[in-house]
Amino acid sequence: MENEFEYSLLGRMQVDCDYFLGLGNRCVKHLWSVSVEKQIEKMKELWNNFEEKPEWLSMEDILNYEEIMTISATSAKEKIDFLIWQESSYKEDANKKPIEKDHYLGLAARSASRRIPFEKALKILTNL
Repeated sequence: MENEFEYSLLGRMQVDCDYFLGLGNRCVKHLWSVSVEKQIEKMKELWNNFEEKPEWLSMEDILNYEEIMTISATSAKEKIDFLIWQESSYKEDANKKPIEKDHYLGLAARSASRRIPFEKALKILTNL
């Protein structure tokens, strides 16, 4: 496989981002680059250099990581509060379409759907 090292590195960087947002308590020492900005920059660079883009990580996923990792924990909690309110209000009115939660949460799962359930994302981000 061509670019095997780069694919592996991008996968490792994604795992680092998940850990940073969860049990890593937003501590940059858990990131490969030891900097949120450099981590995201390198992930974009790797992704853009692939002729064959990885199925398990899209550029949208990387941008979502960037959004949630660069905001403060306070801002993240405010977004969570908004999403909880929104979720409850939309349950009352089935005709309304909710704002896409994944965009705000910025978390990508390595599952077939590439997204984690809303409830799991809330649990992860509530620990910020």
